[in-house]
Amino acid sequence: MPVVDDTCLTKFGSRSVGVGRQYSGQAGKITNCQCLVSVTLARNEIPSPCA
Repeated sequence: MPVVDDTCLTKFGSRSVGVGRQYSGQAGKITNCQCLVSVTLARNEIPSPCA
């Protein structure tokens, strides 16, 4: 079963790739951040990250 998860990293500058003003649940407001998405295959007790 694939598991999709997102994470937002708050950024204070604009020089990192993909930084934009968007809602960040971590900060609880609209701020500069990067959103990362990961996909993991979960089967029984062994998770396998997908590239």
